[in-house]
Amino acid sequence: ELRRLLTLRQKDPSAYDLAMRYLAAITMLILALAMVQPVAAQSFKPDWGVGYIAYLNTGQNDADVLSNFALICQEKGDTKKALKLFVKCINLYPKHVFSKSNLAYLYLKLGKLEEAENIIRESIYLEPSLATSHSILGLILKSQGKLEEAEFATLKAIDLQPELADAYLNLGFILKQQSRLEEAENITLEQLKHWESA
Repeated sequence: ELRRLLTLRQKDPSAYDLAMRYLAAITMLILALAMVQPVAAQSFKPDWGVGYIAYLNTGQNDADVLSNFALICQEKGDTKKALKLFVKCINLYPKHVFSKSNLAYLYLKLGKLEEAENIIRESIYLEPSLATSHSILGLILKSQGKLEEAEFATLKAIDLQPELADAYLNLGFILKQQSRLEEAENITLEQLKHWESA
């Protein structure tokens, strides 16, 4: 697959760019799902329908259950419900950094960049060693055109978690937008090494 990507990059740079964007989106979704801590067996309700929603309304919920349910709604395409659940989780558990990070990423996808930046900075303030939060901040800043700040945030993510492949991808895009093509190529090659070893 890596060889095909490299061949595609040489033959059709715009198709390669699009493929890398899709890959980044898939990677971020996987990371978002991986960031959520597993739900304890006694909290898990196998019926994700009406019975589970009734369970959530009893007030006996916990941050991980709400956050997991929000991610499921988001994955199923129900952005409105996911947003509502992330906000509810944060209101009930203001220090739940995973929900804050996931909400910031959802805001980014919705184009609400100011809200996304504010919430991810709260997450970083609460847990400065969480590399994925710094990586998400880099994505948000890149979307705002703040490329130097985006580069700094992304480098911080890589410093905290050198195997965080999507941070390399984002850094490559940031460098490309700054017309630093040789550096972007080197970062992309570094990223491919991390994916090959995964």
